[in-house]
Amino acid sequence: MELVTILVAVVCVLFVLCLPLWISPLIYIIVLFYYPDYLRFIVAGLTFPVSRVVILAVLLKFFLTKQKFIVFKWRFIDTIFVIGEIVFLISLTFTHRSFEEALKYRLGFVLDTTIPYFAFRNIYVQKNLFLHSLKWIGIILLPAALLGIYETTQNHSPYDGLLKYRFYSDRALAAKHFEDRVKGHGGEERFGLYRAQGPHGHPLVYGLSLTVFLPFLWRLRKFLYKKRGYAILFFCVILLGSMSSLSSGTLIGIIIVIAGLLVESLKKWFKAVLILLISAMVFLQFYSNRPFYHVFGEWLALDPWTAYARARLIDIAIERIGEYWLFGYGLVDPGWGREITGLDYTDVCVYYIYMAITYGVFAMGLYLWSMGLILYKLYKTSKLSDKLRSGIAWACFVSVLAILMAHFSVTPFGALIKVHFVVYALSVGIIYAEKNGKESPPITRYRCC
Repeated sequence: MELVTILVAVVCVLFVLCLPLWISPLIYIIVLFYYPDYLRFIVAGLTFPVSRVVILAVLLKFFLTKQKFIVFKWRFIDTIFVIGEIVFLISLTFTHRSFEEALKYRLGFVLDTTIPYFAFRNIYVQKNLFLHSLKWIGIILLPAALLGIYETTQNHSPYDGLLKYRFYSDRALAAKHFEDRVKGHGGEERFGLYRAQGPHGHPLVYGLSLTVFLPFLWRLRKFLYKKRGYAILFFCVILLGSMSSLSSGTLIGIIIVIAGLLVESLKKWFKAVLILLISAMVFLQFYSNRPFYHVFGEWLALDPWTAYARARLIDIAIERIGEYWLFGYGLVDPGWGREITGLDYTDVCVYYIYMAITYGVFAMGLYLWSMGLILYKLYKTSKLSDKLRSGIAWACFVSVLAILMAHFSVTPFGALIKVHFVVYALSVGIIYAEKNGKESPPITRYRCC
């Protein structure tokens, strides 16, 4: 299977190099949603899924192509991302790993986060590029969503047979899972349906990866004029596809997305709603018999047991912050499993806790700082008179907010964390689009709607 993966990577790289620069990042999106991230090959001690090869090709094409409509300028938010990577590396070096081991581990994350961020950030600096690329993203995601709808009703996926070639994890267990699915009783069931996982191998990754693009598809209906029905259709189908994962994390993301899109015309009330939400948290904290996140978790979770496990994880992390606040525990299990779920391992399913116990509280703070800065600038951009730019900025705002709220339910991995950083890149790009772009690129020939 490794030879097949290498061949797919070569073909994708050829497409990237042959297509216009603004289209080449879309090949990366296609790979994320249609070729499993767990199928990999090894080069120089690093594992490479197809997506890592493709994004390096996209970045290389950017440097080799002279596009006069692109003028990239370094921004403060870019500095925070780079400093964050340095802090992560230092934290790992000071825990249980040598510098060489820490560098090798973080290089994989750089290929999944920082490189996609700068690749998309460099290319999408013109606001009309966003509009045309979003049309194509809608078309790309539509079959992926239909696949999830089919999988949740039929308990079968064309990707089931590939699980036995999973590069990491227990291949024997994956093979048994495949056999169970073939027999028709192997999928995890909720509410009489089966949890769709698509090519990602996990329902949460599949559902949230679709969810974060919903605001962009809803925004398309404003700019397609006579063909806005297509945008609404894409939105509805992809919404159903994301719901087919039957995941609490996806549910949180969908609630945030729908709420954010509904209040778009009421932005002036956003601060009031935020103050009301904070007041509710304070009220529950002091007047309830348990912390507020226990209450919210129980309200939003599809499975009460998983909600309790997440809440207990936060409880223990707060109690023991003195043990890991500086550099974290590193890449080891903190040993909290028996206190939370009774298991021998700790399922760190809250991303903020994962960052803190792995890299330290300061590293987590840098991430929150960068996200807060992005949200603030997106909110300011969404109030501009330029309807195209402000509309896309609000879609980015809603998407980033949904990601941050979903972090309380899932630690992103695989294709999901790559999708997140694509959204961050698009967000920063639209914030500075008018300042960076000089003139429109030649895109007429490649319109899809």
